[in-house]
Amino acid sequence: MTYMYISIRGSQVIQKGDSVGLPLTCLLLSSEVSHILIQEAMKLQVLLCIWICFIAIYPIVSSICTSEPELCSECTTIAYCKTNTSSQIIPQKLLTSILELNILYKGNENAGLNPASFDRYVNLRSITISGAKITFIEEKTFSSLKSLVWLAIYKTSITELPNEVLPMSSKIVSLVLENNLLTNIPSFLFPNLPSLTRLDVGFNHIIHKNCTTIGEDFKQLSNLNTVILSNMTIPNECKTEVPDDFFLPLQRTVTHLNLTMSNIYNGSQAIFKNFTKLEVLDISIAKRFTSCPADAKELFLNLPQTLKRLVFRRWRTNRIINGSCTVTNETLKGLRESPNLATIDTMFSDFMFGDTLNNSVFVGFQNLKYLNIGYSRFARIEHDAFHQCLNLTTLHLDGNSLGSRPFKLFQNLSQSNLRYLSMRECYVYSDYSITYDAAPLLKVSPLNWIDLRHNYIVTMPSFADNETDQYHLNSLVTIHLDFNQLSDIQSGGNLTAQCDSLMALRSLFISNNRLKKVQGLCPSIKNLNLASNQLYHYWFSMNEASVTRLQHLESLDISDNQITSLSWNFTSVMTNLTELITVKNNITSIDHRSFNQNHLLKVLDVSANFLTEFKYLLVKNLSKLRTLKLDDNDITSIDEDLVKKFVNKSRTLKTFGVVGNPLSCLCDQEFFHHFINQTDKIPFANKLICHDPASLRGKKIYEYRLRIFECHIKFFFIIFVSLLGGVIVAVPLYKYRWYIAHSRVVVKTIIRHLSDVQFEQTCLYDAYIMYDSSSEEDQLWVTKDLRLAIEDYATTDNPSTTNLKLYITDRDVLPGSNVYTEMIKAMEKSRKIIIVLSNSFLRRPRCKGQADLAGRETFGCNYYQPHRIMVLIREKLDEEAIKAPFTSLLTENVVDAQATSEQKIERTWRRIRKFVAQPTFEYVRNDRSSLEISITNASAVDSEGRDNHTSGDPTETTPLIA
Repeated sequence: MTYMYISIRGSQVIQKGDSVGLPLTCLLLSSEVSHILIQEAMKLQVLLCIWICFIAIYPIVSSICTSEPELCSECTTIAYCKTNTSSQIIPQKLLTSILELNILYKGNENAGLNPASFDRYVNLRSITISGAKITFIEEKTFSSLKSLVWLAIYKTSITELPNEVLPMSSKIVSLVLENNLLTNIPSFLFPNLPSLTRLDVGFNHIIHKNCTTIGEDFKQLSNLNTVILSNMTIPNECKTEVPDDFFLPLQRTVTHLNLTMSNIYNGSQAIFKNFTKLEVLDISIAKRFTSCPADAKELFLNLPQTLKRLVFRRWRTNRIINGSCTVTNETLKGLRESPNLATIDTMFSDFMFGDTLNNSVFVGFQNLKYLNIGYSRFARIEHDAFHQCLNLTTLHLDGNSLGSRPFKLFQNLSQSNLRYLSMRECYVYSDYSITYDAAPLLKVSPLNWIDLRHNYIVTMPSFADNETDQYHLNSLVTIHLDFNQLSDIQSGGNLTAQCDSLMALRSLFISNNRLKKVQGLCPSIKNLNLASNQLYHYWFSMNEASVTRLQHLESLDISDNQITSLSWNFTSVMTNLTELITVKNNITSIDHRSFNQNHLLKVLDVSANFLTEFKYLLVKNLSKLRTLKLDDNDITSIDEDLVKKFVNKSRTLKTFGVVGNPLSCLCDQEFFHHFINQTDKIPFANKLICHDPASLRGKKIYEYRLRIFECHIKFFFIIFVSLLGGVIVAVPLYKYRWYIAHSRVVVKTIIRHLSDVQFEQTCLYDAYIMYDSSSEEDQLWVTKDLRLAIEDYATTDNPSTTNLKLYITDRDVLPGSNVYTEMIKAMEKSRKIIIVLSNSFLRRPRCKGQADLAGRETFGCNYYQPHRIMVLIREKLDEEAIKAPFTSLLTENVVDAQATSEQKIERTWRRIRKFVAQPTFEYVRNDRSSLEISITNASAVDSEGRDNHTSGDPTETTPLIA
């Protein structure tokens, strides 16, 4: 290879020099240049020393500068901590004066508690600890805590407690040990707990091995009134007989007993009869209760007379086998005769009533006030099923298949005291067009709460009918219609028409429906929930008369309606508004006048929107605001006036939410960083992260220490250092600019040479022949004429044009291989690409794809390959068929291969051989490269690129395009 280079010894220029064996020798520097560079390096040593000194002094200067205080993670009396360190579950940096400590251990290593954990906190009165990886507690861990009155250890892997874990004569009133792995009741602790009133050891693995009594373990706890023994079991050998005095001496003190999921009783026993103070009994999910409810009759007859609340949820039976086992009037005799029983909760007990609730089941329950028979799988309620429950105030009928079947609750309406009626999930199974008829249910005075959530109500229920007066609506205060199919509150029962009777209506909840209109609401409403509907823009396009009807509104929730703007015309009318929630909408901006008239506003939540700013003017007049939430918006910069004039000075504001915004940690937000380090008004302040600049992105703001040096001096210092460094670099660059330019040219040439040589050496073929293999004429021409003229040609005059190797698909493709995969590999391993252009090639989509691939393969490589493609025109072409990608290919090396004379045929073969043999990086562009010249006059251009218009026989020239 021969090329021109400039010697770096001087100005001598060597042209067309001898071949250079190693191009890297051009990078060698002369001794003269080396001497110059050494002199300049000595001059830069002083500046280098200055820079090293600055790097060493900078941390010292930064530490001297005043930094902002850390975010206070503990309070003065209560501390909530999440720890991951197994060696220190209890943080040792909290204030020693704290009274209440709540710890959640989330580490992956097993850990435990020891006395040293609480040495600093001798004043603690309450401790709550949880963590699945806490496995042990050491002796005397809590012995130094003389003031401890509440101890809760739950959801751990502790299997046993040490004997002396608590202080002597402890003041503990409540001991909670639920959801652990304890196997025994820790009765050895009871002598040190004379003041204990509540004990919770539920949901452990406790097996009481003594079949005679459990009371011996509790005889020293004279003040114990609440005992939770959930999931406690006795061995199978005790199954047949448990004595009536099993709970002695608990029978004399306990008022609340929880035996959920326990197996220590069955329906034939009287183990609860001798309790003298028992008021609450929970025997839900009875493990030993038999399948027929008639077996419960004796249990109900032996309940204590002091009982006020009985809970026996999830008593299930096989209704297919025991279809006749239903509750009758006689089954509940014991409950009916209990003089103080006011609450019965038997939810999820499908054995109770069969498919129909008979009107004789609850006869005589004159003291009953609360009844929950939800999810009991009955489908029908007989009329006047509760007509003798005159004191009943709360009734739950949730989760039954009542559908739209009307029924009467009471026979004598004037004696009814029902105030709360819940019929959630009483699904309509036929179709959605059935209107839920609520009128017969509401003929009850003084009912004030109706819950019809999670049904399939499609039109507004009618709360009154034409057969009765509407006096029973005068007390109705709250209506729940959430999670239904309502699309309009004016259809069906027509809420507007009932407003004259619903004079006491204060709360209307219609969230998660399909509402598109909200006109005609009753003017007495104070609490309105319209979240998750389809209001969109309509809510804010209402006329003023419709909005004026809501002037008494105090609480409004319009979340998740895709609302885009918050108009001041809308909020200014509702002057009594105290709570506005518009979470998860598409609000991008709020008019600064929006809340000028809402002086009573206490809660403003615009979280999960697209706000980019929130100015002080919006809340300037809200002197009673207690909660302001701006979480999960697009706010990058907190308004300084909002923080300094409102948040800092407001005596009422307790919560200021800004988590989830792309906040900036630049120096212009220094006031905000100082603010979050001093206030407890920001919930989850430890989750605030930096978004700008990129170097601090993802870093917690309270960990970022703003320094005086960084914000006030660093900027000017950086400018000075940059200018100084620029001068230091620019002077040598200017002085030795010619040497640098020369080195750049040499290095670029060497890299170019190495890339070209590497490409040439890795090629397996000299040329890839692209042709229409389905055309017999093209196939014969390539495999015979072209192959013989290129591969079988031999000459001694020009050895470079001999022994050339072509890739011909019909000859070289591997049998059974993928043709397209082999084609791509062959292109990558070929120095040149020759396209044999014919009319059949132009018309085949497959050939067009190959041509397009050849163009991308040539110009998409990392190394430079100008003119890697040659196009051979084998026959006269159809002009209409020449489209992309052929139009771009015909602007390059085009050769007419349809000559007839032997002289021109030989010149054509010679030109093709020269193209194939020529190295890729030295091939010279053909100046006559336009499409017009290449196609119309291709035969007039010889192999050397000379114009032959005047020489040669015009009759031998064949047009390329038909």
